[in-house]
Amino acid sequence: MRTLLAAAPHTGPVYCCLHEDSLQEPDLVIVDGGNPAALASLEAMRCAPTVLVVGGNPCPGYDQLALPCEPAALYAVLGRLQEERRRTLALLRARGEPLLAERRRCPRIASSGPDAARRQPPRPGKLLVVDKGGAFRDHLAHLVDQRALPVAWTDSAATAVRLCDETPVVLALINTSARASTPMR
Repeated sequence: MRTLLAAAPHTGPVYCCLHEDSLQEPDLVIVDGGNPAALASLEAMRCAPTVLVVGGNPCPGYDQLALPCEPAALYAVLGRLQEERRRTLALLRARGEPLLAERRRCPRIASSGPDAARRQPPRPGKLLVVDKGGAFRDHLAHLVDQRALPVAWTDSAATAVRLCDETPVVLALINTSARASTPMR
């Protein structure tokens, strides 16, 4: 598959394989349909990117390509899936809805069953942003608006410590690229 993707026509999209630990979100996921672990990983994704299952048994809800796949058929399907993704993202942007991508290393804990006791509701509290300007805070506030998570902002370490002592803070984000920022303090 890697060889076929590397040999894709130069007039179309460029494909590359991301490492499992990559922080970059994939535009498209190609899954080995004959690998149960690979198929199970799809279930762990809440907002899955576009998925193509290659080989294996039929998988309802996903585009599928039988093995052996012809290069022309593969490139045609990948091009169609990329175009569908572009249209979907444009529609989400037009509605003002953020794309909430989420990849997990392990499947979500089921709401029933032996592991249900490990489930916990989200912790109450604020998202604290430590940054010299408010633009990053405004951007994050827009992204987490759907979850009604309050966002606090400060430009000093002393104020950040005081805020953490006074109010519950779920997550603190520190812009380490800001001048005079020392996150290790």
